[in-house]
Amino acid sequence: MNTLLIVLLIVLLIAAVITAAGYLMPAQISFSESVVIDRQAAEIFPYLGDFEQFVTWSPWSEKDPNMTKTIEGERLSFGHKYAWKGNNKVGEGSMEITHIEANREIDILLNFGPRGNSETQFILEPTNGSTLVKWTFSTDLGTSPAARLFGPMMRKFIQKDYANGLQKLKQLVEK
Repeated sequence: MNTLLIVLLIVLLIAAVITAAGYLMPAQISFSESVVIDRQAAEIFPYLGDFEQFVTWSPWSEKDPNMTKTIEGERLSFGHKYAWKGNNKVGEGSMEITHIEANREIDILLNFGPRGNSETQFILEPTNGSTLVKWTFSTDLGTSPAARLFGPMMRKFIQKDYANGLQKLKQLVEK
């Protein structure tokens, strides 16, 4: 019986340490990736704010070429929406433009269903005849220690996808 009690205490101690570590992790995750594209903002902007164009360079389109996609609303405007449902690499969710300034900025609400909402943004800044394209991501992981523990790993994967996507965008636009 003592062995069982010791194993139970060790399991409880490990669970307590993991839970405490989760609460010590930040609730907010945010990052940005950027690339300089040798084109004017007006040439790049449609690839960001028109979801028909977005899917041509999106890093997730090649992760699941068979995903179901639905695009609604007026392109390059408030309320333009893109929804997807795919394999376990892309999951399901939607993106909706919540703010747009032509050739400068696009704010997008990401909805991942039960996993919650996040925000993403494209910012275009002119730089010596080229354009700096910045793609940001931010989310609130809430109070769940498990979600907070998963946050750094989520950041690593999404940030890598953002960097890959921006490189694809650069290649596409500069052709």
